[in-house]
Amino acid sequence: MFRKITSLLLVLSISFSLASCAAPSGFKQMIPELVKMEGYLEKERFDVSLFVQEEDILTRYDEWVASREAYEELQNIMRKVLSGKGTKVKDFNRDKITYPIIGMVVSPEEFNVINEPGESIVWTNGYLITDSGGVYKCDLDFDLITENDELFKSREYEFEFTYASGVFRNLAMAYDKWDESLMRTVQPEMMKAPDNVKAKVVREYENEKGKSVTVEFDNYSDKDWKFSSSGYLAIEINDAYYSIPNDPCFDGYTIGTLSYNCSVIRHEITSEDYFLVPYGDLPPADYILLIPAQAGSDTCFVQVKYKVK
Repeated sequence: MFRKITSLLLVLSISFSLASCAAPSGFKQMIPELVKMEGYLEKERFDVSLFVQEEDILTRYDEWVASREAYEELQNIMRKVLSGKGTKVKDFNRDKITYPIIGMVVSPEEFNVINEPGESIVWTNGYLITDSGGVYKCDLDFDLITENDELFKSREYEFEFTYASGVFRNLAMAYDKWDESLMRTVQPEMMKAPDNVKAKVVREYENEKGKSVTVEFDNYSDKDWKFSSSGYLAIEINDAYYSIPNDPCFDGYTIGTLSYNCSVIRHEITSEDYFLVPYGDLPPADYILLIPAQAGSDTCFVQVKYKVK
Protein backbone atom coordinates (compact mmCIF):
# COMPACT_ATOMS: atom_id res chain seq x y z
CA MET A 1 0.00 0.00 0.00
CA PHE A 2 2.87 2.31 0.66
CA ARG A 3 6.05 3.00 -1.27
CA LYS A 4 9.31 1.77 0.04
CA ILE A 5 11.19 4.12 2.33
CA THR A 6 14.75 3.95 1.18
CA SER A 7 16.34 4.99 4.44
CA LEU A 8 15.36 5.40 8.05
CA LEU A 9 18.58 7.11 8.95
CA LEU A 10 16.97 10.46 8.22
CA VAL A 11 14.17 9.69 10.61
CA LEU A 12 15.31 12.08 13.29
CA SER A 13 16.29 15.48 11.89
CA ILE A 14 16.34 17.14 15.28
CA SER A 15 18.63 17.02 18.26
CA PHE A 16 17.45 16.37 21.75
CA SER A 17 19.07 18.80 24.14
CA LEU A 18 18.64 17.20 27.51
CA ALA A 19 20.16 17.96 30.85
CA SER A 20 22.12 15.02 32.19
CA CYS A 21 21.14 13.60 35.54
CA ALA A 22 22.40 10.96 37.91
CA ALA A 23 20.55 7.78 38.66
CA PRO A 24 21.15 7.03 42.36
CA SER A 25 18.25 4.58 42.58
CA GLY A 26 18.82 2.72 39.32
CA PHE A 27 17.90 2.87 35.67
CA LYS A 28 14.18 2.07 35.88
CA GLN A 29 13.57 4.79 38.46
CA MET A 30 14.74 7.33 35.88
CA ILE A 31 12.28 6.30 33.18
CA PRO A 32 8.53 6.50 33.90
CA GLU A 33 7.70 4.30 30.87
CA LEU A 34 9.75 1.37 32.20
CA VAL A 35 8.33 1.77 35.70
CA LYS A 36 4.79 1.56 34.27
CA MET A 37 5.72 -1.37 32.04
CA GLU A 38 6.97 -3.32 35.04
CA GLY A 39 3.77 -2.47 36.89
CA TYR A 40 1.76 -4.09 34.09
CA LEU A 41 3.67 -7.34 34.67
CA GLU A 42 1.92 -7.72 38.03
CA LYS A 43 -1.56 -7.59 36.53
CA GLU A 44 -3.67 -10.66 35.84
CA ARG A 45 -2.76 -10.39 32.15
CA PHE A 46 -0.64 -8.07 30.00
CA ASP A 47 0.25 -7.81 26.32
CA VAL A 48 3.70 -7.36 24.76
CA SER A 49 4.50 -6.46 21.15
CA LEU A 50 8.04 -6.00 19.82
CA PHE A 51 8.85 -4.45 16.43
CA VAL A 52 12.29 -4.96 14.86
CA GLN A 53 12.91 -2.67 11.90
CA GLU A 54 15.70 -3.57 9.49
CA GLU A 55 16.28 -1.57 6.30
CA ASP A 56 13.59 -3.31 4.26
CA ILE A 57 11.82 -5.69 6.65
CA LEU A 58 9.73 -5.13 9.76
CA THR A 59 9.34 -8.15 12.07
CA ARG A 60 6.64 -8.09 14.73
CA TYR A 61 6.76 -10.36 17.81
CA ASP A 62 3.60 -10.92 19.88
CA GLU A 63 3.43 -12.90 23.11
CA TRP A 64 1.37 -16.06 22.92
CA VAL A 65 0.82 -17.95 26.18
CA ALA A 66 -1.76 -20.65 26.84
CA SER A 67 -1.08 -21.66 30.45
CA ARG A 68 -0.40 -20.14 33.84
CA GLU A 69 3.12 -21.62 33.82
CA ALA A 70 3.87 -20.00 30.47
CA TYR A 71 2.51 -16.69 31.74
CA GLU A 72 4.81 -16.82 34.79
CA GLU A 73 7.74 -17.55 32.47
CA LEU A 74 6.74 -14.54 30.35
CA GLN A 75 6.67 -12.36 33.48
CA ASN A 76 10.20 -13.44 34.37
CA ILE A 77 11.47 -12.81 30.84
CA MET A 78 9.98 -9.33 30.74
CA ARG A 79 11.46 -8.47 34.15
CA LYS A 80 14.88 -9.36 32.74
CA VAL A 81 14.28 -7.30 29.59
CA LEU A 82 13.36 -4.28 31.71
CA SER A 83 16.25 -4.69 34.16
CA GLY A 84 18.82 -2.77 32.11
CA LYS A 85 20.98 -0.04 33.58
CA GLY A 86 21.84 3.26 31.96
CA THR A 87 22.15 7.04 32.19
CA LYS A 88 20.36 9.96 30.60
CA VAL A 89 22.38 11.43 27.74
CA LYS A 90 23.00 15.11 27.14
CA ASP A 91 22.27 15.13 23.44
CA PHE A 92 21.17 12.75 20.71
CA ASN A 93 20.95 13.15 16.94
CA ARG A 94 20.14 11.16 13.83
CA ASP A 95 23.78 10.20 13.26
CA LYS A 96 23.51 7.86 16.22
CA ILE A 97 20.62 5.90 14.70
CA THR A 98 21.53 2.51 13.22
CA TYR A 99 19.66 -0.67 12.31
CA PRO A 100 17.95 -2.45 13.83
CA ILE A 101 15.49 0.05 15.23
CA ILE A 102 13.41 -1.70 17.90
CA GLY A 103 10.08 -0.61 19.31
CA MET A 104 8.23 -2.23 22.21
CA VAL A 105 4.70 -1.77 23.55
CA VAL A 106 3.53 -3.19 26.89
CA SER A 107 -0.07 -2.79 28.02
CA PRO A 108 -2.76 -4.41 30.19
CA GLU A 109 -4.53 -7.13 28.21
CA GLU A 110 -8.02 -5.64 28.29
CA PHE A 111 -6.80 -2.09 28.50
CA ASN A 112 -8.82 1.08 28.14
CA VAL A 113 -6.92 2.99 25.47
CA ILE A 114 -8.08 6.32 26.92
CA ASN A 115 -7.64 5.78 30.67
CA GLU A 116 -4.79 3.24 30.67
CA PRO A 117 -3.28 3.06 27.18
CA GLY A 118 -0.04 1.17 27.78
CA GLU A 119 3.55 2.35 27.31
CA SER A 120 5.98 2.25 24.38
CA ILE A 121 9.71 2.77 23.89
CA VAL A 122 12.13 2.80 20.93
CA TRP A 123 15.72 1.53 21.04
CA THR A 124 18.56 1.94 18.52
CA ASN A 125 22.34 1.60 18.74
CA GLY A 126 22.33 1.44 22.53
CA TYR A 127 19.98 4.41 22.97
CA LEU A 128 16.53 4.21 24.53
CA ILE A 129 14.08 6.88 23.34
CA THR A 130 10.84 7.43 25.23
CA ASP A 131 7.56 9.04 24.30
CA SER A 132 8.10 11.62 27.05
CA GLY A 133 11.21 12.90 25.22
CA GLY A 134 13.99 11.35 27.29
CA VAL A 135 16.99 9.63 25.70
CA TYR A 136 19.10 7.17 27.67
CA LYS A 137 22.30 5.28 26.93
CA CYS A 138 21.65 1.66 27.79
CA ASP A 139 21.41 -1.90 26.54
CA LEU A 140 18.27 -4.00 26.86
CA ASP A 141 18.34 -7.72 26.08
CA PHE A 142 15.65 -7.99 23.40
CA ASP A 143 17.08 -11.39 22.36
CA LEU A 144 15.10 -12.81 25.28
CA ILE A 145 12.04 -12.07 23.14
CA THR A 146 13.24 -12.55 19.57
CA GLU A 147 14.89 -15.92 20.29
CA ASN A 148 11.96 -17.39 22.22
CA ASP A 149 9.69 -19.00 19.64
CA GLU A 150 7.66 -20.79 22.31
CA LEU A 151 6.24 -17.68 23.95
CA PHE A 152 6.36 -15.28 21.00
CA LYS A 153 4.99 -15.54 17.47
CA SER A 154 6.67 -13.49 14.76
CA ARG A 155 5.52 -12.10 11.43
CA GLU A 156 7.57 -10.37 8.75
CA TYR A 157 6.36 -7.50 6.57
CA GLU A 158 8.07 -5.88 3.63
CA PHE A 159 8.44 -2.32 4.76
CA GLU A 160 6.38 -0.76 2.01
CA PHE A 161 3.45 -3.09 2.75
CA THR A 162 3.50 -3.14 6.54
CA TYR A 163 0.57 -1.62 8.38
CA ALA A 164 1.16 1.82 9.90
CA SER A 165 2.71 0.78 13.20
CA GLY A 166 2.55 3.61 15.72
CA VAL A 167 5.48 2.48 17.82
CA PHE A 168 7.93 4.63 15.83
CA ARG A 169 5.64 7.65 15.88
CA ASN A 170 7.76 9.55 18.39
CA LEU A 171 10.59 9.49 15.85
CA ALA A 172 8.34 10.65 13.03
CA MET A 173 6.87 13.57 14.96
CA ALA A 174 8.95 16.04 16.92
CA TYR A 175 8.56 19.66 17.94
CA ASP A 176 5.06 19.78 16.41
CA LYS A 177 6.31 18.83 12.94
CA TRP A 178 6.11 15.59 10.96
CA ASP A 179 9.30 14.04 9.55
CA GLU A 180 8.24 12.25 6.37
CA SER A 181 11.38 10.07 6.26
CA LEU A 182 9.68 7.60 8.65
CA MET A 183 6.22 7.92 7.14
CA ARG A 184 4.69 5.91 4.32
CA THR A 185 3.35 7.58 1.22
CA VAL A 186 -0.27 7.03 0.28
CA GLN A 187 -0.53 4.95 -2.90
CA PRO A 188 -1.84 6.88 -5.94
CA GLU A 189 -5.06 4.85 -6.27
CA MET A 190 -6.11 6.03 -2.82
CA MET A 191 -6.09 9.60 -4.16
CA LYS A 192 -8.71 8.81 -6.81
CA ALA A 193 -11.88 10.66 -5.80
CA PRO A 194 -15.45 10.01 -7.02
CA ASP A 195 -16.94 12.43 -9.52
CA ASN A 196 -19.71 14.77 -8.37
CA VAL A 197 -19.41 13.95 -4.67
CA LYS A 198 -18.34 16.53 -2.13
CA ALA A 199 -17.55 16.00 1.54
CA LYS A 200 -16.60 18.34 4.38
CA VAL A 201 -16.17 18.35 8.15
CA VAL A 202 -19.18 20.08 9.68
CA ARG A 203 -18.53 19.35 13.37
CA GLU A 204 -15.73 18.40 15.77
CA TYR A 205 -16.54 17.03 19.20
CA GLU A 206 -15.21 14.99 22.12
CA ASN A 207 -17.02 12.59 24.43
CA GLU A 208 -16.07 9.75 26.77
CA LYS A 209 -14.75 7.81 23.76
CA GLY A 210 -12.51 10.64 22.57
CA LYS A 211 -12.23 12.96 19.55
CA SER A 212 -14.46 12.56 16.48
CA VAL A 213 -15.59 14.57 13.47
CA THR A 214 -18.88 14.64 11.60
CA VAL A 215 -18.50 14.51 7.82
CA GLU A 216 -21.29 15.67 5.50
CA PHE A 217 -21.55 13.98 2.10
CA ASP A 218 -23.20 15.78 -0.81
CA ASN A 219 -23.94 13.34 -3.63
CA TYR A 220 -24.95 15.32 -6.68
CA SER A 221 -24.01 12.52 -9.06
CA ASP A 222 -26.31 10.06 -10.84
CA LYS A 223 -25.02 7.14 -8.72
CA ASP A 224 -25.93 5.81 -5.30
CA TRP A 225 -22.74 5.89 -3.22
CA LYS A 226 -21.85 4.01 -0.06
CA PHE A 227 -19.12 5.27 2.27
CA SER A 228 -17.06 3.39 4.85
CA SER A 229 -17.60 4.08 8.53
CA SER A 230 -13.78 4.25 8.94
CA GLY A 231 -11.15 6.35 7.22
CA TYR A 232 -7.41 6.92 6.88
CA LEU A 233 -5.75 10.17 7.98
CA ALA A 234 -2.99 11.60 5.77
CA ILE A 235 -0.99 14.79 5.35
CA GLU A 236 0.57 16.53 2.34
CA ILE A 237 4.30 17.25 2.62
CA ASN A 238 6.31 18.56 -0.33
CA ASP A 239 3.65 17.59 -2.90
CA ALA A 240 3.31 14.00 -1.58
CA TYR A 241 0.71 12.50 0.77
CA TYR A 242 1.83 10.51 3.80
CA SER A 243 -0.17 8.23 6.09
CA ILE A 244 -0.38 9.41 9.70
CA PRO A 245 0.77 6.61 12.05
CA ASN A 246 -1.38 5.67 15.00
CA ASP A 247 -0.56 6.83 18.47
CA PRO A 248 1.60 4.04 19.99
CA CYS A 249 -1.07 3.08 22.53
CA PHE A 250 -3.43 2.38 19.60
CA ASP A 251 -0.98 0.12 17.81
CA GLY A 252 -3.48 -2.72 17.75
CA TYR A 253 -6.12 -0.55 16.11
CA THR A 254 -6.67 -1.15 12.42
CA ILE A 255 -9.37 -0.14 10.01
CA GLY A 256 -10.37 -3.79 9.77
CA THR A 257 -12.93 -5.07 7.31
CA LEU A 258 -14.48 -2.20 5.41
CA SER A 259 -18.10 -1.63 6.32
CA TYR A 260 -19.98 0.63 3.91
CA ASN A 261 -22.59 1.68 6.45
CA CYS A 262 -23.22 5.20 5.16
CA SER A 263 -25.39 5.28 2.03
CA VAL A 264 -26.07 8.44 0.05
CA ILE A 265 -28.51 8.05 -2.81
CA ARG A 266 -28.13 10.25 -5.87
CA HIS A 267 -28.85 13.95 -5.35
CA GLU A 268 -29.04 13.58 -1.54
CA ILE A 269 -27.02 14.81 1.48
CA THR A 270 -26.23 12.85 4.63
CA SER A 271 -23.58 12.71 7.36
CA GLU A 272 -21.44 10.19 9.27
CA ASP A 273 -19.20 10.38 12.36
CA TYR A 274 -15.52 9.36 12.24
CA PHE A 275 -13.38 8.37 15.24
CA LEU A 276 -9.97 10.14 15.36
CA VAL A 277 -8.68 9.05 18.79
CA PRO A 278 -6.26 6.40 17.36
CA TYR A 279 -4.22 9.21 15.77
CA GLY A 280 -3.54 10.83 19.14
CA ASP A 281 -2.62 14.49 19.55
CA LEU A 282 -1.89 15.97 16.13
CA PRO A 283 0.43 18.94 15.51
CA PRO A 284 -1.13 21.90 13.69
CA ALA A 285 -1.37 21.19 9.96
CA ASP A 286 -3.76 20.65 7.07
CA TYR A 287 -4.76 16.98 6.95
CA ILE A 288 -7.08 14.94 4.76
CA LEU A 289 -9.34 12.09 5.82
CA LEU A 290 -9.48 9.44 3.09
CA ILE A 291 -12.81 7.61 3.24
CA PRO A 292 -13.36 4.48 1.10
CA ALA A 293 -16.37 4.82 -1.23
CA GLN A 294 -18.26 2.36 -3.41
CA ALA A 295 -20.89 2.59 -6.15
CA GLY A 296 -21.57 -0.77 -7.75
CA SER A 297 -18.20 -2.01 -9.02
CA ASP A 298 -16.62 1.46 -8.71
CA THR A 299 -14.39 2.02 -5.69
CA CYS A 300 -12.39 5.10 -4.72
CA PHE A 301 -11.70 7.42 -1.80
CA VAL A 302 -13.42 10.63 -0.80
CA GLN A 303 -10.97 13.31 0.33
CA VAL A 304 -12.11 15.36 3.31
CA LYS A 305 -10.03 18.34 4.40
CA TYR A 306 -9.36 18.50 8.16
CA LYS A 307 -7.42 21.37 9.71
CA VAL A 308 -5.77 21.17 13.13
CA LYS A 309 -5.02 24.63 14.51
